[in-house]
Formats: sequence, structure tokens, C-alpha cells
Amino acid sequence: MPGSSWMTICFIIVCCLRLATSQAPELDRVGAAVNILRNFGDLDLEFRITPRNDTERWVFNSDPVYVLKDINVRRKSFNGSIGQFRLEMCRGKDELLDSFFRHVTIEGVEQPWRAFSRGWSVSKEPRTLGVASALSYELGYLLLKLDMKRDEVLMTNQEIELSTPAKELFEKIVVNDTKSVTEFQKKFGTHYIHSYSTGNSLFQVLTYRMKDFEYLERKLSSEGASNMTFAYLSKFFSPLYTKEIGQVMVTSGNFNSTVWANGLMSRKYGKNESKFPSLFSLMWRPWLLDQFETLDSGAITSLELKFIDRAFSEPSDRKEWFKEVTQYLVRLNEEQV
Repeated sequence: MPGSSWMTICFIIVCCLRLATSQAPELDRVGAAVNILRNFGDLDLEFRITPRNDTERWVFNSDPVYVLKDINVRRKSFNGSIGQFRLEMCRGKDELLDSFFRHVTIEGVEQPWRAFSRGWSVSKEPRTLGVASALSYELGYLLLKLDMKRDEVLMTNQEIELSTPAKELFEKIVVNDTKSVTEFQKKFGTHYIHSYSTGNSLFQVLTYRMKDFEYLERKLSSEGASNMTFAYLSKFFSPLYTKEIGQVMVTSGNFNSTVWANGLMSRKYGKNESKFPSLFSLMWRPWLLDQFETLDSGAITSLELKFIDRAFSEPSDRKEWFKEVTQYLVRLNEEQV
């Protein structure tokens, strides 16, 4: 993690709502290939993990290429969504992005957030996270996030094996020939999807001047969030302390859903009773969750990718060469992106 100031406060919420199922859940992606080198730094182009201002409905933005055979899959669906409300304090933009992508694990990648966001432009960073000002290393952030899980899919095989087409191409890999490895990666990936869950999430980013961020950090450390009332805690998430209050964002949504969500969760502040959006208001107004029944399970709420070389059953020089090249390229991308 980028710094030592990171702090998480979690509230577990069992959301008594049903996410809409107008879009059939994609439960067939376990075992599918992923070449993380193709869009390293912009992997959100392939997975619906961040909001996008488009009208297309997709969770995985490509046709699946199945690289494994005879896989066993365990699927679990939740009638009511299971939600975990997280408050994460982040010193600077790297910690913020690290916290936002905490639900993603990529074998061989030390900081998965870099694979998804390091290629973002200066304007895309704040736009994706719902804030107006450019992200900075000189500011503190509070990430409020409610993940609502609908479907969970997991591979249960103790051992895995390449599909016949993938095995045939693997046999053509030549030791000390990097190109033969990259040709395999282009067709059958560097990783495979081991598990994922779908559902939806709401999140909001609050921006603080560093002195106010450190004050809030000390208050939470000394008093403990569990000892504070929601009303007392919420004042630290209001214009009284924040430099900027970001929009409440819907992960599967676009601009229209953002406007809708912010209208539902607006609060009044000051003598003029000006309004500001507050995701934290769900903590004392839980009935607002009923309004989110119309959300579909159109986003990824967790994702785990593993190296494809796990499917190379027999030890060989070819296998070791593939591992060496793949791990080197992954490390190189993470360092240089």
C-alpha cells in the first residue's frame, strides 16, 4: 500500500432489496483467458469496474476465449444483495486508487490499481471518481463505498489443464524465443479468470486539505468510529470540513444514473440550506436502499486473475521459459506504465 496512513472503517449492511435481473448474469467467464498486457493501465476497458458514460450494457467487454478444459464451477446467487459499507482514508491519489480497486487481485501484480488506472488521463481520473478537481498527492481523500453483491462465481478445480487448442500452441513455444511466448499470450492470454462476483456499487469521494484530513484521522484513531454517533461522524463528511464533495456514483451507470442517485441522497447544509450529496446518509436513512431496486447487477464487485502457467501440468524448460518471460513482462508493465 502506498503509505502508512490508510485506514478502513467497515459497516456490514444486509440490503433488503433485489437487484433487477433484466440483464442475464454472465456466469460463464470463469476459466476464460485474459491478456493483461494488451491494455495494462486501462484494464477498465475490458471489465465493468468503473462507471462509464455510455449506453451499452456489458460486464466483460470481449467475447470469451476459454483456455482451460473440464473446469468445475461453483455459483452462488443472493436473493437479497449483501452489502459492505466501507470508509477508507487515503493520503494522496495513489492510496485513493489503491483503495478503489481493492476488490481486484491479479497474480504477479503487486498493485492491481495500476493495471486499471495508470493509463488514465489527468481529466479521466477525477471524472471516473466523480470529483471536479484533478487528483493530487498533496490532498487527503475519503472513499465511501457500498458494494452490493448479487452473484458469485468460483473455480473449484484442484488441478487445471489447458484446452486442446491452447495446448497445441503451447507445444510450439521455443525456449529462448520471446516471440513464441508473446504469440501464445496474444491468443490465450497471460492469466485466466479464477473467480469473480457481479452486482453493483455506490461510491463517493470526499477531498480534504491535508490539515483537515490529519485532524479527522486523529479523531477517528483516538475516539474510534464505533463510539461516534452517525450524526456526529457525518459532520466530518460535510462542507464544514471537506474541500470538495464528490458526486455519488453508480458503478454500472452513466451520467443519468449519477444525477438520479445524487437527487435521492442530497442533504441540506448551512443557513441557506444549500444541498450536497451524501452517501453516508444511508447509515441513518436505510430505507433509501429500497430506491435502488431498479439497479441491475451490471458491474464486477470482485475479480481474481491467476497466471495461466498453472495449467502447464508437466515441469519442462518450455514451461519455465514461459513463466520467466510472462512474469518479466508483467513486472515491466507495472513499473513503467
